[in-house]
Amino acid sequence: PDILALVEVENARGIADLVRKLPNPTSYTVVHVEGEASRGREVGLITRFPVMNKTSHFVWDGIRDILQVDLNVYGKRLTVLVVHWKSRVGGAFETADLRTLCAARAYQLYQDIVRQNEAADIIITGDFNDTPQNLSITDVLSAKASREKVLKQRGRNELYNCTTELLGKSPGTHFYDHEWSFLDQMIVSKGMLDPEGLRYQPGSIAVFNPNGVLVREGAPWRFGGKKEQNRGYSDHLPLVARFWVDGR
Repeated sequence: PDILALVEVENARGIADLVRKLPNPTSYTVVHVEGEASRGREVGLITRFPVMNKTSHFVWDGIRDILQVDLNVYGKRLTVLVVHWKSRVGGAFETADLRTLCAARAYQLYQDIVRQNEAADIIITGDFNDTPQNLSITDVLSAKASREKVLKQRGRNELYNCTTELLGKSPGTHFYDHEWSFLDQMIVSKGMLDPEGLRYQPGSIAVFNPNGVLVREGAPWRFGGKKEQNRGYSDHLPLVARFWVDGR
């Protein structure tokens, strides 16, 4: 991959171990900022592109920071916000306000960028612990399902939720209580939909599960604990997508 966003990273060593398994590992740069609230479940990013800037944005006490990485992609600036919102442990309803807080902070960061450049190319991705239909996504983060409406908007800073293309076509990225859902998402700015600079390739988003190896017994094959003999990979499935850069 050219860019790989990571969540629930134990430490910098864990990312380094992963990079060593990739083809041409020396071509990658690792971005990882330890957060006080992460408790060994941090966010990070691996990329082939030059890193222009990296910032860890505080959200609230006990909530993971948002990682902002600005990349130089063939002379074009791309901003990636890697998020891991508050989990649903304790109840989805009971913890919803905390995810709303995460959404508000992410949207604030997004607005700070587009105020300076309305056509800015931005990707917001990670584990949102909410679905594309939840209000934290649709109303607070303003991530919509209609690519056409986002393109036509004037005076409004709405984003496009690429993940909605998978609804009804793929079961999801996470399985809990006998139900699949898309807690992991990829959301882009209006600038990623226009023909200038970087551009999301419509229909390219997919759940990555080559030959079904990441799923076992109808659910993501979780990594498990040290005492488990047959350990898997993760209790979430990753998303992949393609982006164009001036025709590349």
